[in-house]
Amino acid sequence: MKNTARKKIKNKLDKAWSAKIRSIGRCELCGSTVNQLNAHHILMKKSLFMRYYIPNGISLCAYKCHAGGIHSPDFDVQKEYTKKIEDYVGEERLEDLREKKRTAPKLSTSDLQDILNKWLK
Repeated sequence: MKNTARKKIKNKLDKAWSAKIRSIGRCELCGSTVNQLNAHHILMKKSLFMRYYIPNGISLCAYKCHAGGIHSPDFDVQKEYTKKIEDYVGEERLEDLREKKRTAPKLSTSDLQDILNKWLK
């Protein structure tokens, strides 16, 4: 039961995080205002803290910059878009993200619910 409740909260948080990131209304790399935007994690989302840390997100157009760029099957294109993202967010924000990743706390189900409640206010 507990794991099911946690999974439901994580699913709701994933949707809420994505909506918050995409709410900028444009691709942060190319400026496109296409209807389909994706939320992308700048650093890996392995830890739940980084998964839901708003500064770890960037809004990308679904096809050119996300699927065709950072997630391209061509490694050189991936490297190019990784560099574009790093240049866009800047060294200070990247350092903040790296530090947060190193010191990220473990999040309990209660912590996750608190984040969700805060976002849904």
